[in-house]
Amino acid sequence: DSFEAREHVERLTLPQKFSGPGFLWPTVIAYFVPFSILLMFFVLFVAMTEGMGMEKVLFLLLGSLALLPFLIRDYRASRKTLVLDESGVRQMNGNEKLIPWPSVASVLVKESSIGYGSIVVTSKEGVAIKIPISHIRMKCGRVLHFLKQRTGLTETYGYE
Repeated sequence: DSFEAREHVERLTLPQKFSGPGFLWPTVIAYFVPFSILLMFFVLFVAMTEGMGMEKVLFLLLGSLALLPFLIRDYRASRKTLVLDESGVRQMNGNEKLIPWPSVASVLVKESSIGYGSIVVTSKEGVAIKIPISHIRMKCGRVLHFLKQRTGLTETYGYE
């Protein structure tokens, strides 16, 4: 037995845990650009007007609040964890969803035209777990392997 073969077998046993990538540099840059533009307008506003100190600070705060919903969305997505264990498919990101293996009704792989997509696991009761492919990039085949092995279903493909 080689080390690689043992490592391969260990990767194909349950439980398996897949976590989001966290904040990556492109995401940080994507927030830095609009925030720096906001700061530039704030500096221009301060330089061009006299007085109104409280209004200037409110302008900066309200402009920053416009980015807050997107920051919260990305933070929650980065904390999303998928767990495949003996009980079923579990998604954790503050509130937990569990679909037991016998209850899995469909596995849909959705692709989009811009390279992003997701795997959607739906239960017979209508509970759905959406797994962004960007969170499991190189492990997508492993997730599909366990879904096929445990449910006996084949995945279907669609477009977002």
